[in-house]
Amino acid sequence: MKQLISFAAVLMVLFCCSSCTSKTVYTRGTWEGNLYTNETLCFTYTMPDGWTAKSDDALMDLISSGYAALTEEQKKDYDYSKNKTVYDFMVSEENGMSSLQLMVENLSMTAGASSMKEVEYAQSLREQLQKITSMTYTVGEPYTTELYDCAFLVLPVVVETPTVDGERLCQNYYIHKAGKLMAIFTGVFLESEQDDFEQMLSESLQPLQQETGGKL
Repeated sequence: MKQLISFAAVLMVLFCCSSCTSKTVYTRGTWEGNLYTNETLCFTYTMPDGWTAKSDDALMDLISSGYAALTEEQKKDYDYSKNKTVYDFMVSEENGMSSLQLMVENLSMTAGASSMKEVEYAQSLREQLQKITSMTYTVGEPYTTELYDCAFLVLPVVVETPTVDGERLCQNYYIHKAGKLMAIFTGVFLESEQDDFEQMLSESLQPLQQETGGKL
């Protein structure tokens, strides 16, 4: 399970090129108890009881362990692109079977990428998954859903191998473009717990209430 979560984390930085352009600033969200607030993306996340948030050091350790699962070509892409990607948070259930992480990629730091759409990003992710040999994935067709009053494109992925006590894991990517930022929530959960996981997302992610302004 740890291998899957760590690999899901490191995989998300592989879609950038090397050329830089004008920058858009992204500010990480903040935690106050179980409440996470992200003013840049205009949402809040209430961590459910029985879940814990990874420290920055623990999150980086997971990413480092996932690096080993990459191909040599992907490792080069990762080294090129990691400075354009922010791993904002990762939370996991006590039993370790479910987790949620937020990664934000700054498209303004890659020449020509600012106009990239969610569907193009999902296709890039699909192509990266197809290169993996250490795990076997089935990638479904993207569909749309709504989280904190924003439209997200979901790329559903089922991990065929390895399994957990014979049960398959899902590794879904929830993708939303906000200005020149691409926000990706990665959810990992047992296939039998998909309905519970999606209900948790719907209830825990809420729009940030502001007197002025709005979403990017």
